[in-house]
Amino acid sequence: LYKDIFIEFAPFGYQINSTLISIFPDKLITLEAMAFINSTLLLFGLYLLLNFFIKNNFFIKLAILSLIITTSFYSINQTNYIYPYSYAIIYGLNAFTWALYFLVHFAENKDLKFLYISLFLYGVCVMCKYEFIPIGIIYIVVLFKNLKNKKEIIYSLSSFMTVPLISFIGLLCKGVSFSDIKQSVIYASALMNADSIHALYEAKRIYTKC
Repeated sequence: LYKDIFIEFAPFGYQINSTLISIFPDKLITLEAMAFINSTLLLFGLYLLLNFFIKNNFFIKLAILSLIITTSFYSINQTNYIYPYSYAIIYGLNAFTWALYFLVHFAENKDLKFLYISLFLYGVCVMCKYEFIPIGIIYIVVLFKNLKNKKEIIYSLSSFMTVPLISFIGLLCKGVSFSDIKQSVIYASALMNADSIHALYEAKRIYTKC
């Protein structure tokens, strides 16, 4: 990644899949099984989140989850969460769901261990999809309002940086240099500004309107 293979995305989703394939059979069933486990955990996380906002009506929660399952998770009319367009997005979405769950837990009882777990999971989702980075504004506000000393700040930063450090150290151990990563950023920027990309999204917008 970033050296022999150009990617414009975060590395952790690829690293998860490569680790799985190195341990389990190098077959599609390995990724299918991981996607099924990930989807199940995501659904469970969504259910727990709904419990915070809809406490006493089981049928409303069931209806919401059923709608999500049929339109996204196991849809037969589009790429779904078992055969996704990108494994990174479903891994990142799962991590974000649980990060939000533990953040809400922290907001309720101010137990810092829930904040540390949430920050750890936020680090996971950022390293799966960089698009989650803007959500960090919420964490900055939470940290600013709740942390009282250097020890809590260090624990919080360490929790968030654990997975990014592991991910990038893994890349460096594979021979990736900082110049390789810099060059990938340059390529990605050029790709995002290419006329063909703008034409593709414009065609998609027109198709969606039709």
